[in-house]
Amino acid sequence: MELACRPEAEATIFESTAGDGGARDAWSHLASLRADATVVAGTHSNLPVEWFEAQAERARCPFVQVEGGHFFIQEDTDRAVKLVEQHLIP
Repeated sequence: MELACRPEAEATIFESTAGDGGARDAWSHLASLRADATVVAGTHSNLPVEWFEAQAERARCPFVQVEGGHFFIQEDTDRAVKLVEQHLIP
């Protein structure tokens, strides 16, 4: 697998979410989300499933767990397209 962005850009994302208030602070807007959404997580993600469940609860949207790792969307893009069609297109 090859990154589509510069490695420095990827590193910046990880650095900004790693500390106290990083990723958790990014959730603060979820309660005011006004778009249809579904939180999707891979069954083999290295992150706790409770994080994804909490995001879905805060955003008042469904949570779906699918076979795959944390980057399942990049692992199987055809399946990712089908998931978007299934969960977000009326």
